[in-house]
Amino acid sequence: MCSRSTPGALKSLDPATTTGPVRREGAGIHRWLIALAGTALQLCLGTVYAWSYFQNPLAKTYGWSSTQVTWAFSLAICCLGLAAAWGGLVLPRYGPRKLAMVGGLMFGAGYLVAALALHWKSLPLLYAGYGVLGGSGLGLGTSLRWPPWPSGFPIKRD
Repeated sequence: MCSRSTPGALKSLDPATTTGPVRREGAGIHRWLIALAGTALQLCLGTVYAWSYFQNPLAKTYGWSSTQVTWAFSLAICCLGLAAAWGGLVLPRYGPRKLAMVGGLMFGAGYLVAALALHWKSLPLLYAGYGVLGGSGLGLGTSLRWPPWPSGFPIKRD
């Protein structure tokens, strides 16, 4: 084992001077809860890809063309990319928990606005709700998919 007077590069391997994750009672359970919550969020966000199943029934029911209905999904995917890029930039500042909450709330709100759009038969509201609001929430939630994993599951050196 290295002593406190270890010179140079070996000093970083000295357990007395190495700062790592602080072990707390119950931390193992906490990180698994975070992993489960992240998995649940990603499952919810994945519902955006079921759009093709609903596209033809929406077009028939509301009298919209297939192209008009497809624009809602296209907007969602465009906003996903833009919001994911922004989310990746601000992730260090706000952290994964805040971005996950905001992204999930925006995605859910987008679905609610889309439901109102269908109730009122409003294509622009469908674009705004499902496409812009839901897609942006999807992007924020997607931007934090992998970065938190290494910090949540550090290598154990016991």
